[in-house]
Amino acid sequence: MAASRLPALLLLFIVASGRPALAGFVLLEPEDFKPLFHDVKLGASSPTDQGPLNEPAFEWAKANVPFFESSDKDIEAAFAFRWRAFYTHIIPTNESTNPWVISECFSPTIPGRCDWGAPTGTINAAAGHHIREGRWIRDPQYMDSYIRFWYGVGNGKGMGGKSAYSDWITHAAWARAEVAGAVSLFLQTDPLKLGTPAGNVVAGADGPVFRESRTEQPGGPHQLAERRSTV
Repeated sequence: MAASRLPALLLLFIVASGRPALAGFVLLEPEDFKPLFHDVKLGASSPTDQGPLNEPAFEWAKANVPFFESSDKDIEAAFAFRWRAFYTHIIPTNESTNPWVISECFSPTIPGRCDWGAPTGTINAAAGHHIREGRWIRDPQYMDSYIRFWYGVGNGKGMGGKSAYSDWITHAAWARAEVAGAVSLFLQTDPLKLGTPAGNVVAGADGPVFRESRTEQPGGPHQLAERRSTV
């Protein structure tokens, strides 16, 4: 029944919008979005007071991500900002198997910044967001590398006890496989290699509860806090 109503609804939309039924597609020109790739300027006096153009981020986005046009220019600016920010968090690892990861912090190699994820600033709590956002990236090397990094595909290590938080990396990796149209890497992953530290999973009334071990300050005592699974 729903399928039989589809042409009528489509015709209603065309008539209401005043658009011809055979309207052609309009290809977006990436250069039109280039002004949106200026870096943020600290202490800016207004939204138009911006930092320098991030040319590498724009060239990377032009080659790798879909552009988006909206009548609301604030949405366009936010969309471009997300990809510019994502680009700045792609960190080389200098490893042949997993050459790229996504960091939690900007410039994670600066001493004192993202020390918990040294040397590249990774953290499993944010990895699900990174992978779901990055699933639209055209070049597969970035997300392939990042997923292998967490699961240890190719090196057999995985993150093991380094996973201090509950996460949804497996769900995000599957969403990425759906977009990529390829499940071979996903089928190589082993959720057990994501590693919740042994003994840190306890039974709860509504399902498993992850007991998170954290050091609040350098050399300070480890504290246990219960976190329910985010999956």
